[in-house]
Amino acid sequence: MVLRNKLESLLRNTQKSFTKFGGLLSANDQEIAERVFGEAEAAATAEGREPINKALTALERVAADLTNAMMNPTNEAVPSSAEDSN
Repeated sequence: MVLRNKLESLLRNTQKSFTKFGGLLSANDQEIAERVFGEAEAAATAEGREPINKALTALERVAADLTNAMMNPTNEAVPSSAEDSN
């Protein structure tokens, strides 16, 4: 239950940040984020810990990418951790 709450909270917060700052991400990173959001929503209703843990890890990467984009809005050289995982 605690993991599911953590996932739902991180998902809401990351989606809010994405709505405001997602345009700072590359088109590829935006697509990855949208996919991760869908997977996280599915994991929030799934049984078991594994899908939730997997979704949390992916959401944390997206959140980190958004944070990097917000902190370096003009720095095109910041590597994407989401792209590194593919």
